[in-house]
Amino acid sequence: MNILMLSTSDIEGGAARAAYRLHKKLQNKGITSHMLVQNKKSDDPSILAPEGKINKAINLLRPHIDALPLYFYPKHERTWNISWLPNNKKKIENLKPDIIHLHWICKGFIPVTILSEINIPIIWTLHDSWPFTGGCHIPFECKKYIHLCGACPQLGSNCTYDLSRWVYNRKIRVYRTLEDRMILVTPSKWMAECTKQSSLMKNFNIEIIPNGINQDFFKPIEKKIARDILNLPHDKKLILFGGLSPTVDKNKGFRFLIKALKTLYKRMSNIELLIFGSYAPQNPQDFSFSTRYTGRLYDDISLVLLYSASDVVVVPSMYESQSLVTLEALSCGTPVVAFNAGGIPDMVDHMKNGYLAEPYEDEDLAKGIEWVLSNEERYKELSYSARQKVIQGFTLEIITQKYITLYNLY
Repeated sequence: MNILMLSTSDIEGGAARAAYRLHKKLQNKGITSHMLVQNKKSDDPSILAPEGKINKAINLLRPHIDALPLYFYPKHERTWNISWLPNNKKKIENLKPDIIHLHWICKGFIPVTILSEINIPIIWTLHDSWPFTGGCHIPFECKKYIHLCGACPQLGSNCTYDLSRWVYNRKIRVYRTLEDRMILVTPSKWMAECTKQSSLMKNFNIEIIPNGINQDFFKPIEKKIARDILNLPHDKKLILFGGLSPTVDKNKGFRFLIKALKTLYKRMSNIELLIFGSYAPQNPQDFSFSTRYTGRLYDDISLVLLYSASDVVVVPSMYESQSLVTLEALSCGTPVVAFNAGGIPDMVDHMKNGYLAEPYEDEDLAKGIEWVLSNEERYKELSYSARQKVIQGFTLEIITQKYITLYNLY
């Protein structure tokens, strides 16, 4: 069996890291797996990416060239992709895969049209909503993907036949050719329901397989040791928030967190906020409470230390297909406070291994953080249950076996 993973990046972002971990686990189990990416961030020799200065330079330009049509929509959201730029399908064919496993493929990496040109079975793991929309990755309140995209609010467009309609029509022409050789995978029940509702992908077989994690690596480290290594204070309640550019991505809910912490600070002044994935702005806001930025992290060791050093991880996202941050935190025995929305409730059991606040109520988010932090005996139970949740259903071994079973259908 020869599996080819396609992902825009290998380790940048949750979707890429989930794909990379699956790729390595397959190799570990003796299955031939290749991973072809556009943007290679690791030094792993098993990751295939363009070589040579010219090819690397072209690859750096691809996201910008692919986004050129968006300049006709000056009010467009930053998380909007077209993926029209042609790519050489020979790169794929030369690897002679038995199965192509798609992950996050935007920013000029893989155009959907190439899928109908290659007569190879496809499995597509949907890490967000882009595969079944006219171009947005998160529809938010918009439900046009259920019927027909056009006059896209994220483009700032009032025209029915706008770019979102063009992308939608392009996808539907391709998808009609794939219904007998493509299976969809969603990492959560919520994402599966969204996919089933979509006019573009409702006719495909949909399996639910969450992203997995190596629980032997992502495991608790004694809090004192983790804080000593990271030079973090021992007399503070450390609240961790992070992801890929989490302070500027509106879906990550940073605005909800700040409101919640300002409320919490009035009742609990010994808190400190840790932010990973973003750098401190030149003119940082005064949040009243202490805040530290770690910048972007590309190694899992730093993440394990951060999760272990923290008292609680807050994931105030509006819509997450699963949330790798939540999974990693739970595996390290750190309770998670999040909104009861998206795919996170598949992992966080309310008041058992964390707290699920009413969607997008910052007061309840503050209440949840305080509830987790205010009782030491209860905290030990939450921490134990967090770890057990992962061991019982989200280990990389369990998840990889589910994918192998799916591959064997072909």
